[in-house]
Amino acid sequence: MSATSTDPTTELADVLVALADGNFRGYSPTYERIARAWAEDPDLLTTTLELRPEGMPVSMLPISLLAVVHELVLREPDLALAAIYRGEEQDPWPAFRDLVTARAPEIRTRLANCSIQTNEVGRSAALIPSLAWITEQLPGRDLALVEIGPSAGLNLLADHFFIEYRNPGGTALATGDPSSPVRLQCDLKGDTTPPLPAGPLPIVARTGIDLDPIDVHDPDATRWLEACLWPGVTDRQERLRRAIELVRHAPHPPRLHAGDVLDLLDPVIEDLPPGAVPVVFSTWALAYLTRQRRQEVHDRVAAHGTGRDIVLLTAEYPHVIPWVPAARRPHVEEGTDATLVGVAWWRDGHARSAPLAWTHAHGAWLDWIGGEGSS
Repeated sequence: MSATSTDPTTELADVLVALADGNFRGYSPTYERIARAWAEDPDLLTTTLELRPEGMPVSMLPISLLAVVHELVLREPDLALAAIYRGEEQDPWPAFRDLVTARAPEIRTRLANCSIQTNEVGRSAALIPSLAWITEQLPGRDLALVEIGPSAGLNLLADHFFIEYRNPGGTALATGDPSSPVRLQCDLKGDTTPPLPAGPLPIVARTGIDLDPIDVHDPDATRWLEACLWPGVTDRQERLRRAIELVRHAPHPPRLHAGDVLDLLDPVIEDLPPGAVPVVFSTWALAYLTRQRRQEVHDRVAAHGTGRDIVLLTAEYPHVIPWVPAARRPHVEEGTDATLVGVAWWRDGHARSAPLAWTHAHGAWLDWIGGEGSS
């Protein structure tokens, strides 16, 4: 998603249209309608830019403002927009526009003091086959998970979810705990079946690094997580709530470190259980770093690869992870917004990398390609 103009108003309109076309269409009709109307409303475009915190890129402004407004709606269920977000069949645009205009000072303050926390558990549908693939490459080895940008750490318990994969022909594959309260469904594209664990994954540590990790016991913090979801996609809200409950009651919840990834990555890796293979992973977290900082994350992991086996697993836009070889899109329509799942790993001091899959940003579908074009 990139703007074609340096004019902020035009850039903002372009970002909104790109969101409507590439992210919201066919998935979140409520946000699609808002985004398209917003892009054509000069007054609200101007107001939005006036609300932008210093340093926030225009490209991040719409998603951030949508989340802040959603948080207002969750806090105040009697708002007109709240009924629409709960499913009332009514045009959301007038209520959205009125709310932004009426509550502009409050929205400005919140925008300056928040960051998007999309702890989307649906992404575990791409994470589990990737971890299964890694165990195939490193047979008999324990894995120590380190998530970059874990938010509340929900996906660090991915193997505690029940996931069903549906083939184009209608048959289904399943993995995980059948009694889990978190149940995911993922459509498979193409004929390649992703690898699934034959038994429990050999995970011996679960830790994460986040600038502002979410405490699952804090109702205000978990409400913000829900606010970062998109209204109308009810299965996302339900699985988020269930995943939060699962982590709240987990006997061994993930250990989350607050701080900058470049400050904490080395000591966190060094503190992992001896003999375990660190799997440093991100799902739509590196995209929020600058290009230089993303590369430095890769280089830090690579530096550890000179002395131990280690893996860097990423689910990001392709341009965010240039160390992953280019991958064909056999069953993903060109122009469709898609996330590339890729892996770089170091074994016995030798570096390799491979694309593993294309996936929907929230795990709705998966096109497994399984290392084609690896280097």
